[in-house]
Amino acid sequence: MVKAILTEHDIEPPKIHDLAELATLAGLELSSGQTLLLTQLSDQAVRSRYPGAQYGEAEVRALLEQTRTLFEWLRAKLSY
Repeated sequence: MVKAILTEHDIEPPKIHDLAELATLAGLELSSGQTLLLTQLSDQAVRSRYPGAQYGEAEVRALLEQTRTLFEWLRAKLSY
């Protein structure tokens, strides 16, 4: 969704996966909680690629709910 916002603003999204950095490039004014969530999601994307990554159900459910909320907030930023 952050890359969609960049594209809508005629900014070529760089080939990176750091969501907080992408949000900064998009000029999004994030709360500290939103920035923290984007950092956590970026970290989890890397962590999940390697064997031995373990996740608790409560942790996953909490991240999923926070992500849904942030996703809707980001979607509202698009003018489509």
